[in-house]
Amino acid sequence: MEKSSSTSKEDYLSEIYKLQSINNRAAKITEIANSLDISKPSVSEMANKLSEEGLVEFEKYGGVTLTEKGIVEARKVVRKHQLLEVFFNDILKLKDKFHHEAHNVEHSLSDDAADRLDEVLKKPKFCPDGNPIPSLDVKVIGLLDLPLNTNAKVVFTSVQDQKSLDWINSLGIIPQAKIKAVRKISNGPIIISVKGSEIALGKEICNQVFVEKEE
Repeated sequence: MEKSSSTSKEDYLSEIYKLQSINNRAAKITEIANSLDISKPSVSEMANKLSEEGLVEFEKYGGVTLTEKGIVEARKVVRKHQLLEVFFNDILKLKDKFHHEAHNVEHSLSDDAADRLDEVLKKPKFCPDGNPIPSLDVKVIGLLDLPLNTNAKVVFTSVQDQKSLDWINSLGIIPQAKIKAVRKISNGPIIISVKGSEIALGKEICNQVFVEKEE
């Protein structure tokens, strides 16, 4: 049954974030529809609305990728969900139900309550599935905006085509990889350090790589 009537904007944002984190590329309409169990036309309609709000970039027949503004909003939802997962799994011992229980509560959990839950749980770094819990103290920025010689971690990329994705992955520019901008050549590529190697990346690709500064 179509669930679009009960699927919120936050559900879309968090699902796109998860898909980009898993696949290291823009999320496909079909993937979002399958994950949320709704129709592709409904996803396209919402993607257009989110695009108008500046939360995603989306073109017809293309993928959907979060903007920096969208990433901020998505990480708030993902963080609440994952903190609740830790609570239901570790504290209440609902080992088989923590996903479902967390989803039921996440939209009603206020920001203040999420912060308090984080403190009570002693600021966990990972959810029960082993995925990193986003820190709201760390801003996600494009690789082009990363200051020189600043340590960062890759969040994900927004590349659309498979050839670019294969190349990016082969360089080790994958989620959670450590990365640093070593030097920037005027009107030319940016030299980055990843996996102990220095690599030249063009600005077009750098625009599609999102990173978070290490705390």
